[in-house]
Amino acid sequence: QVVTLDFRGHGRSQKTLEGHTLPRYARDVHELITAMGLQDVVLVGWGMGGSVALTYWQEFGREGRVTALGLWDMTPFPYSDAGWNSHEFAGFQTQPATHLADDLMTDRDTFLQHYFRRWWQDHHVPDGAESLAEDLRSTPPWIALAIYSAYLLTNTADILPTVTVPTQLIATDNDVFPQGIVQAKYLLSRLPRATLHERTGGHAFFYEDPDACNQLLLSFSQTQR
Repeated sequence: QVVTLDFRGHGRSQKTLEGHTLPRYARDVHELITAMGLQDVVLVGWGMGGSVALTYWQEFGREGRVTALGLWDMTPFPYSDAGWNSHEFAGFQTQPATHLADDLMTDRDTFLQHYFRRWWQDHHVPDGAESLAEDLRSTPPWIALAIYSAYLLTNTADILPTVTVPTQLIATDNDVFPQGIVQAKYLLSRLPRATLHERTGGHAFFYEDPDACNQLLLSFSQTQR
C-alpha cells in the first residue's frame, strides 16, 4: 500500500497561510497515519520531506507505528557549514537566499522554470514531467517562501543518532546536491541502522528511473515485514 501526501500549501492541498514549519508538517503526517489506522509504516521523505520524516521520528517515533524510514537525496540542515553539506546555501549564505526570495516574488514563472530544470540530469526534463511543474505552480509564492525559509532554518542533524529503525538512504550527485553521495555517507555514519544506495541521475532520480527505485523501495519494505 502506497499513501502519498501533499503537505499543506502544496499540490492539491489547501493553501492555508498557517503552519508552514517542519514540526507542523510532521504532525500533519501523524494525523494522516492515525486517521487511516496505519501500522508498520515505512515513512519515506525526499528532499525537504526527509527532514519532515526525521522530525516525525523525533516527535512520534516512540509510538511504534513507523518501522522504517527512507531518506532520499536530502540534507538534514541546508544552512550547515559542515563539509558534508552540499546545499547551495551551505555555510549560512543568507544573501543568496535573499536573492532567491526576490526572484520568486518578482517573477515566479521564470524562477520556477529554472528551479524545475535543476531537478533533472543535464537539465533534461523527461516526457510527462510537466505535471510536477504544475504542482509547483499551484503553491502561491508567499507560501512557497514561508515553506522554504522554514526548511533552511531547521536543523534535524541531531535526530539522526536517535533513529532506531532501519533507514534506507538513496542519493545521487546532481545539480541540487553536487556532493549528494558525500552528504548521504555522512547520514550513513550517523544513523545506527542505515543502508546507502548510490544512484546516477538528477535530484528527481526516482522519476528518471522509476523501475529501479520502485524495486529498491519494495525490497526494503518487504525486508522490514
